[in-house]
Amino acid sequence: MAQFPGGTWITLEGRAQKEGVDLVCIGYKYNKKKVLTFVLTRGAGSSEDGEPYHARFPDKFGNLCIRQVARPKVLSTYFKHSNVVDLHNQARQFDLALEKKWITQNGYFRLYTTLLGMTVTDTWKLLKKNDPKYVTVAEFADILANEMIIDAQTQEEQEKADERAKETTSLSEVILTAAVSTVSSVTEASQAMHNTTHTREILKRNQLRCIWCSRVNLVERKTTMRCKECNKGFCRDGSGNGCWSHHVASGGVPSAPKKGTKKRLANEVEDEEDPV
Repeated sequence: MAQFPGGTWITLEGRAQKEGVDLVCIGYKYNKKKVLTFVLTRGAGSSEDGEPYHARFPDKFGNLCIRQVARPKVLSTYFKHSNVVDLHNQARQFDLALEKKWITQNGYFRLYTTLLGMTVTDTWKLLKKNDPKYVTVAEFADILANEMIIDAQTQEEQEKADERAKETTSLSEVILTAAVSTVSSVTEASQAMHNTTHTREILKRNQLRCIWCSRVNLVERKTTMRCKECNKGFCRDGSGNGCWSHHVASGGVPSAPKKGTKKRLANEVEDEEDPV
């Protein structure tokens, strides 16, 4: 296939004598120099024309060019699904990155962190499959954590109320009730997220005060991003989340602190974090 052009392939049929299995071998040349070889069992896929490969390359002026390269249908299916593990690991390790936030020397806690990240990423991808425009995995983690905090507070208040009822009511009149609350289902969190819509908008000229930094972190910081529905400013960090992700997770605007509360400037906080 040395003289073959890119986007051509040869299909060979054979049989594994020891195992008695019918095999198919496809030699696929996707550019001028490289040839890939694939071995598959008969019936695994079709060697007819499939979805083409989009080759990207710069021209002599540095502009991005795209050329469609033909390939068999079985190879189109293979390359479409072969990277699902890599995409899952990328979302868990680099976007969610629990291991980077919970630094530990305890091996058991480290394994627990990885298992928790896998579970959160799996659930997020399930929701992402039903709704491609769903929130990022970091924003989904904020929603989940917020639901857990609310549930823990509700359960604690319920336990205190039960204790007070036991103290003020005679044992003969006590009706024991056990209410075991768990974290709200991910479906409820998704519905709550869509019921409270927050759309971010980047201002071209004007700057707003980040309402979260001002009222929660007590830091005066300017931002060009605004929530259309709440008409308040929210800043972002390097990953594109920051105060905006907290706003989406909580679903509202934080209340103002007490009058006279001192606030720091943003450059003062940066000097404390990165001293010269």
